[in-house]
Amino acid sequence: MSLRTLLAAFTVASLSAIATAGDFRITSEDSSSVSVHYTGVVESRDVWQWHAVSATAGDRVIILTIDSGGGSAYGGLDLYWALEAHPRLVTRAGSITGAWSAAAIMWLAGDHRLLAPNSGVWFHAAYCSWDPNPMPSIGCDTSDFQRELIPVLTNAGFHGPTFNLILNHLQMRFGTDGWVGVSEDGWAVRDTTDWTFEPFNPELLQ
Repeated sequence: MSLRTLLAAFTVASLSAIATAGDFRITSEDSSSVSVHYTGVVESRDVWQWHAVSATAGDRVIILTIDSGGGSAYGGLDLYWALEAHPRLVTRAGSITGAWSAAAIMWLAGDHRLLAPNSGVWFHAAYCSWDPNPMPSIGCDTSDFQRELIPVLTNAGFHGPTFNLILNHLQMRFGTDGWVGVSEDGWAVRDTTDWTFEPFNPELLQ
């Protein structure tokens, strides 16, 4: 079994059972832009659906609203590069779910990145679905994924190695419930076990 198969739990567990894959749905369009809503669980095969949307849009602006709790870690990477290739893309974290985990990686692909009211974008370190308690690990190795994540974070305008280091630190501190992200209230560190928040300086990611 490949590491790509094992790293399928870069997700919010309570939301992962909603659907078996993500769905890109065109909600409106005109001569200058196409509005698209993405929902469901992030999977690599969603790239093919995105290619169809991008072909329909042509050189028009795509305004992509993301409402997803995450899914496949590698699916997030695959979708990032596919989305990033569109020449005019606005990503927006939706107000229903927001963009969590692998879906947060998708959000990074936008030339402009927006937040809907009451939404958020939340990142955490990857873990293996068969090893949901990464500290101590029982054999889950995410180093290959991290090597692919760092260039994505760097390409998105962050200091990739530092961002990745912070994600790993939060996993050591909170386990899979440790997140860093941004909402209307600004950047914060979040523990989804106790639902506690701590302010976070985003300059640390630069």
